[in-house]
Amino acid sequence: MVNSLNLFKEVVNILKNAEIDDADFEARILLECVFGENAHIKLITDRLEVNETSCERIIQMANRRALGEPLQYIIGEWEFYGLSFKVGEGVLIPRQDTETLVETSLKLIKDIESPKILDLCSGTGCIPITMCVKRTDAYATAIELYDKAYSYLCENISIHGVSVKPLKADALDPQTAGEFNELDLITANPPYLTKEDMLNLQQEVKHEPETALFGDDDGLHYYREIARLWKPSLKNGGYLAFEIGITQADDVCEILIINGYKNIRVINDLTNRPRVVAAQKLVNIGETVARVKRMEQCLDDVLSAMNNCPRQVPQDKAVQEKIKELADYIRTGLWMHDYECDEKGLLPKDLKRGVLSQDALYNLLCEIDELAKSTDFWTVDLL
Repeated sequence: MVNSLNLFKEVVNILKNAEIDDADFEARILLECVFGENAHIKLITDRLEVNETSCERIIQMANRRALGEPLQYIIGEWEFYGLSFKVGEGVLIPRQDTETLVETSLKLIKDIESPKILDLCSGTGCIPITMCVKRTDAYATAIELYDKAYSYLCENISIHGVSVKPLKADALDPQTAGEFNELDLITANPPYLTKEDMLNLQQEVKHEPETALFGDDDGLHYYREIARLWKPSLKNGGYLAFEIGITQADDVCEILIINGYKNIRVINDLTNRPRVVAAQKLVNIGETVARVKRMEQCLDDVLSAMNNCPRQVPQDKAVQEKIKELADYIRTGLWMHDYECDEKGLLPKDLKRGVLSQDALYNLLCEIDELAKSTDFWTVDLL
C-alpha cells in the first residue's frame, strides 16, 4: 500500500517544480478527482487508502498539468455559477468573469415572462444553461459551430435537464440569423482576443481552441458582425449582452451606437474591470426622429436663453437640464447613430437642420461646443 501523505507531497512537488502558482490547491483538486470528495480530509486524518493504480493515475495527471495542460481539462469538469460543466480539449473553459454576463442578463429579463433567449458562440453552454436553471420559465437556443465544443454543449444540456435547444451553426451566418425573430435576449461571449493577445497567451490558455479566442486583429470582428446581423432577430426593446475584454468597452459601445441600439451600459466584474456591455434594440426609427427633433429644440431654447438673458442661465433649471441633454447626446455618441441613419436615408426630410446631413451635424456640434465655451457661468466638457 502506497503512503498517501508521501504521494500527496510528491504531487505538490511536481506542480511546484513546474511553477504552478497554487500547487497545493491544484494538488487537492487532483486528489479529489481520483479519490473522491473529502479526500483531503481523509488524507490528513490518515484514512485515505491508496493503491498502485490510483497512485499511477494521479501522478500521470500531475505530469500533464506540469506540461501546461489546463487543470479543468485534466479533471474533465469545472464549476460555473455553482453548477458543474463538462469540459475538455476543444471547448473554452468557463470562467468566473463570465458570471458577470449571466448576472447582467438575468437582471435584464427579470420582468419578462417566459423569455426567449439565444446564446451565440455557446461552447459548454454555461451561459444559457445557467440562465435556464435560474429562470425555469425561460426557453433558450445555444448556437455552436465546432464539433468538439458542440458535443460538450449537448452533454451539459442533458446533464442539467434544462430547456436549451442546441444548434450546430455559424453565429456569423446571415441565413442562421434570419431564422430567429422576436427574441427577448441575445447573449454572447465571442472570441475577442487581438492578434497581439494571441502572441502572449499563458501556457494553459494555448491548449484552448483558437477559434474560441481570436477575434481578428483588433478583437472586435464578432462584435461588429453580431450587432449588425442579429439586430433584426430581437423584438422591439429586446436586449443584446456581450462579454468583452477589459480594454474594449468604448469600442463595443461605439459599435452598438452605430448599429442603432439604445440604453447602452458597461458593467464591471468583481475586480471592478469592465466586463459586460449590454444594450437595447431601438423600438423604431420614430424614436430616432423624436430624439433628433428634441436635440434641435433644446439647442434653440438654450441659444435663445443665452441671447436674451445670459446672466439668468445659471439659475434657470430648465435651461440647465437642456444643456445637460445636449452634453449627454454628444458624450454617449448617439449623434453617431443618428448620422448613420441619415446617411442610409432612414430619417424623414422634415428636420430643421437638414436631417443631420454631414454639414448640418458638424454645425450642430459646433454650436453646442461654442455654447459651452462662450460663457463664464459653467463648464461643460462636450468634445
